[in-house]
Amino acid sequence: MSDFSRVIFKPALQLDGPLLVEASAGTGKTYNIQNVFLRLILERGWTIQQILVVTFTNAATRELREQLRRALLECSRGLDMPADDAATAEPNRIRDVLNLVNPDNDPQKTEELKRRIQLALMDYDSAAIFTIHGFCKRVLERYAFECGHDPDAELIPEQSEIIREACRDWWRREVYAGGPNAELFEGFQALNHLVQTRAANPQAILKGARVPNTPAFRKLFEACAKAQTGIASMRGNFRWQPGGRFERVGDTVDVNPIAQVVQEHEAEFSSWMSQNQSREGKSALDGVAWAAYEIITTARALPQSGDAKPFAYHLKTIAGNGVRHLQLATKAQVMESIFADVQQQLQHLSVLTYDSMLANVRAVLQDATSGPILRRLLREEFKAALIDEFQDTDPVQYAIFWDLFSAEKEPTQHPLVFVGDPKQAIYAFRGGDIYTYYQAKQGIEEARRHTLNTNYRSETNLVAAVNEVFLDAPDAYTFLNANVPYPAPLGANDVQAAAELLVNGKRDEFPLKIWQLPERNPDWAPFVAQEIVRLLSDARTTIGGKPIQPGQIAVLVVTHREAQEIQQALLDKGVNAVRQSKGSVFDSPVAPRLALLMRAMLEPGSGRAVRSALASGLLPCPPALVASFHGDASASRPSVATPAHSALSNDSRQLPMRPEEWAEVFRGAGARWEKYSFVEGFQVLVDQLSLFTHVAGHPDGNQRLADLRHLVELIHQAARSQRLGPVATASWFKRQLDGKQRDAADEDDEAKPRIADDNDAVQIMTIFKSKGLQFPIVFVPTLQKLKSAGLRRGARMMKYHVGNQLVLDLDTASGEAKQKATQEQHAENIRLTYVAITRAINRVYLFEAPDKQTANEYAVAHLLARLPPPTDEAGVHHGHVHRRSMPTDLPDGPWTPPPPPNPDELEARPLTTGMDHRFGHASFSALTSHTPAPILTARDMDEATETPPEPDAGDIQPIFQIPGGAKLGECWHEIFELIDFADWPANPAPIRATTEQTLDKYRICPPPAETLPEDKQRLLRARREAVHTMVANTLSVPLSASEDIPAFRLQDITRENRLSEMEFNFSLQNQTERTVSGLAEVLRNHWHTQARDESFMADLARHDRKIPLGFMTGFMDLVFQHDGRFYIVDWKSNQLNRREDGFERARLKTEMRAHSYYLQYLIYTVALHGFLAERLNGYDYDTHIGGIFYLFLRGVDGRTNRGVFSDRPSARLIHALSEFLGGAHG
Repeated sequence: MSDFSRVIFKPALQLDGPLLVEASAGTGKTYNIQNVFLRLILERGWTIQQILVVTFTNAATRELREQLRRALLECSRGLDMPADDAATAEPNRIRDVLNLVNPDNDPQKTEELKRRIQLALMDYDSAAIFTIHGFCKRVLERYAFECGHDPDAELIPEQSEIIREACRDWWRREVYAGGPNAELFEGFQALNHLVQTRAANPQAILKGARVPNTPAFRKLFEACAKAQTGIASMRGNFRWQPGGRFERVGDTVDVNPIAQVVQEHEAEFSSWMSQNQSREGKSALDGVAWAAYEIITTARALPQSGDAKPFAYHLKTIAGNGVRHLQLATKAQVMESIFADVQQQLQHLSVLTYDSMLANVRAVLQDATSGPILRRLLREEFKAALIDEFQDTDPVQYAIFWDLFSAEKEPTQHPLVFVGDPKQAIYAFRGGDIYTYYQAKQGIEEARRHTLNTNYRSETNLVAAVNEVFLDAPDAYTFLNANVPYPAPLGANDVQAAAELLVNGKRDEFPLKIWQLPERNPDWAPFVAQEIVRLLSDARTTIGGKPIQPGQIAVLVVTHREAQEIQQALLDKGVNAVRQSKGSVFDSPVAPRLALLMRAMLEPGSGRAVRSALASGLLPCPPALVASFHGDASASRPSVATPAHSALSNDSRQLPMRPEEWAEVFRGAGARWEKYSFVEGFQVLVDQLSLFTHVAGHPDGNQRLADLRHLVELIHQAARSQRLGPVATASWFKRQLDGKQRDAADEDDEAKPRIADDNDAVQIMTIFKSKGLQFPIVFVPTLQKLKSAGLRRGARMMKYHVGNQLVLDLDTASGEAKQKATQEQHAENIRLTYVAITRAINRVYLFEAPDKQTANEYAVAHLLARLPPPTDEAGVHHGHVHRRSMPTDLPDGPWTPPPPPNPDELEARPLTTGMDHRFGHASFSALTSHTPAPILTARDMDEATETPPEPDAGDIQPIFQIPGGAKLGECWHEIFELIDFADWPANPAPIRATTEQTLDKYRICPPPAETLPEDKQRLLRARREAVHTMVANTLSVPLSASEDIPAFRLQDITRENRLSEMEFNFSLQNQTERTVSGLAEVLRNHWHTQARDESFMADLARHDRKIPLGFMTGFMDLVFQHDGRFYIVDWKSNQLNRREDGFERARLKTEMRAHSYYLQYLIYTVALHGFLAERLNGYDYDTHIGGIFYLFLRGVDGRTNRGVFSDRPSARLIHALSEFLGGAHG
């Protein structure tokens, strides 16, 4: 197989059709996925949405998404280089890809390539990068009709509880009622475990008894058991006698009843025997089935003499295990029946599991009617597919992609690139099936298979050592399968000097260190801890010229119990260590405590809620205060002195002492949560109460702090993605704390606990968690204990493959099945060892057992069998491997960390490169202000300087009596964002209800208190009613931005044709220095509509503010489509002169000029023009842009154009502005 990295950008490599890339550990798998991705975009001109990229976990998806974006940015910079610079650019893939797609350096072609990359970056948020489950979920939702999918089906994380309930139903029917199968299973847990395993492997063949549970075989086994009762002991010799008997001294056994049964059912027995013979003519059975086979064969013609002991043993086997063996078939039938009931129940409940999503998509593709339809739709949507981590696939996942993008069903040339490493297939317990990988590999022709042959992760000597351990022998495969070869040494790119490990200034010649545990002391954890202390204390051993730090060391174990053991051993030595937790972060100790804080933020007036929050342990609240806190939160209580050890005792901030003060903190946090987000509200507690400082002071504070931050992040994500308000967010979080109600989306990697963010700690994790990671120094101490066993103690089922088909075998007494399962487990343990060793950059410590282990049972023993054993403590050197007994000179004492640098000696390094202040973010508000441009901008809000008039403000209309400012602007913006315009005027009730709720939320025009005088109550009610009138007028007012476009109303616009708060970011790519005054020249030359304002242009010409070279950013209040044209609306709550006659067009122009709204809507139009030019086929400005409307809401009367400012800038003006700004389409 050729090295893929050397041919990816060669014209000879055609990407059309299936392609397999096998990427060994550290060989740049992701880098080469980036290369394929870039080539498809640049060479084929496909969009980001047309290239399907699939991997198998959410964490991997996020990482891959970021890596592909970086590749696009890197390519974009390369395309901006002069041709001569690009020819020598690093990384060299920029040069290689340009040589492929533009060998002649054609300037026109270069511009087209730039456009393709720029479009990919602009649309990157919509890139088709999914997990396999995310992809199938999208298929079912987007093509629900073609798939026959219920769009309202609920996604549940898994079906275990439904299966458990189905098992309970069967148990009640059969066991409690004393049915015929009451004693079929050892207990309820045995039944549940078997059915759960069956459900987790739906594509497997369930194998029960090798002998069918029919009347004929039951009768045969009964005859055998009866005959066996005549044998008192198996000692001595059994001899056949004439007349169908065999005997031993003192015993005579009559076999004629057995022969009679065989004769009566000869046809059935013959059929069964013929089905169970191998090609060599010998039976392929064992155990009870083999005994039955031999008994039938012998009973057909009973011997008259000779040795009868084998026959006696067969009788004993059937007498002892025959009935149990026949019950296996019934067990299998019960399991399949319960599993089928579960599937029917899922359909009845209209729910989906992750597994059923995949099964449904595969079933549709395999259907003769719907399959071709779905296949055609998906092939039109996706032009290529890249499947990452393919070694972790299973039969259903593989069938989906092979069916979709191979030519097996229908002709196609879709690129289908599988990328994986069978040597790293270690997730069989999650459903990964390496035999599916074998099947896929065998289905791809040899010329289409490639490898990656150079390691870019590890030091050269370590790569050589790994080669020495794993290289195939001339007559055997190290990984025990021809589909997982290691035929030649892997090359090494080596590491940079800043990453090399040196001992006394020299490279370590033997970076793979194999240490044999002593026979009398096989306890491994103290040896690991002692060697880590030695490494940290040894000034002669350095990485990058500096002493080794704890964060550069990882200990990889097999079980979480082992992780706890080594963590404690390291902590006892004074070495900080963190380990990867298991389960979900929602199960962490911090989670229910955070729920108490959330409740107090929502109910600050509830004494119970506040008291529970204070007792949560997350806040620096003295216990005495909690004990004294009773009743309502607003009640006054005596203050309590702060204890000396409080987290705030040395803090300049004053800790709240009175209950009402604590309640006020929660009230402020809740208000901020309601107005902005949970993160903002939670930050109030962090800032005012030093919450993080207090949590970090706990003995396991680092992990608690990591869990707390993780939970806050997940809550924020859920609130944003599901559009949840505060109460709904708290309810969502409460569901997550109950594992049975937990959302499916939170059962994946996002909810897995994170290692505490501590760079100065030894990292401890399972080998399974370490996959994809790398560490300078790696310890692998416990793999030596891992024995390959196809049948674990107490197991009721074995897994193995026949060909590439997974089998679940209930016959745990079958020696043949046990052997197959053991071989497969042994091969996986070898792969697990490979994954562990290849995590290292510089050095590996691998421990081996003190006793001699068999190479066919222990993976470590298998790999070390070719290396010479150690003869003494000094050991032996083999290539770059050092194998020795455990050192006896390891330090016993704790580690003493070096003292931190003296703060007085620390000095900030001076900045010598300077900063390019030309680059930044621009916005309308930034360009028109005299303050530095903000990094991020929100929508433009009205001035907050207006003072409300008194309630008896003469003849001022109620709408003008409402106070102005940002709060009112946000409220009215939200009203128009939430209501359905099309409800007016036929269905006004929902509009009125939404308006009322939003006014209450922002406390605008609150309902009058009954204690007020009647006239003031009427006045306050009038203000509230004025808002309803304003909304109605706005929806009813005729709108037209140009005389040649017929008028329409907002009530004509449906939800589907409008988008509120449309964000834009377009690049200001013009490299020439520009100022705001330059805009005035553009307007003078091209602004010729009735809106043209000479005074505004004169003011603009005096503005010398520079326009940065970064991005123009902002939000448009509303963009909508009507009759094929797109319009922009901006809501304005300005009061003007607080009179209706102040909203005529002349007065509006004055307001537009005063606040530079002209420039605002011109920038908005440039942004919308650029967006549509990229997204809309056949886009033309004059055809598709309808204009802008600035609606000054207080003055809109619903009949005339009062309060309505409109304009439709010409295409010439917008093109000129686009060219001047250098960002959007010109």
